[in-house]
Amino acid sequence: MIIKEEILHSVGASIKDYKPSESRFTEVSHPNYYHHIIRGKVKLSTVYETTDG
Repeated sequence: MIIKEEILHSVGASIKDYKPSESRFTEVSHPNYYHHIIRGKVKLSTVYETTDG
């Protein structure tokens, strides 16, 4: 779902630029904000640790 930027700004949204190497959130973090990607790409990855034993 795409929300128009005008609507986001009307409710107090702000635009922030992030470097490609910056993490936006981690698995253990709790969501505090709505993130809307205007341009660019997002890489999602999951790492599973197993203990064989």
